[in-house]
Amino acid sequence: MRMDGYRGGTTPGGKWGCFAAAVIASPLFLFLIVLDALGDCASDTDCHKGFLRYVALPTLGVGLVVGLAVRAAVNWLKRDGG
Repeated sequence: MRMDGYRGGTTPGGKWGCFAAAVIASPLFLFLIVLDALGDCASDTDCHKGFLRYVALPTLGVGLVVGLAVRAAVNWLKRDGG
């Protein structure tokens, strides 16, 4: 088989992007879940806290932005720098 054909798998930028997103999003998730647990409501008020709105979505958003930014930067540097 020829070695110059299709090479499957992820790009180096994809691997670095996933790693960076995990490194940033994991502590953020833990911080937000502790903050959400500490922010308990008073017993006489109606409280509408939400895990999805205050913990999961911000964590996913930050992880997605960080992962895509690192992926783009590494792939750009790899293409330009060789």
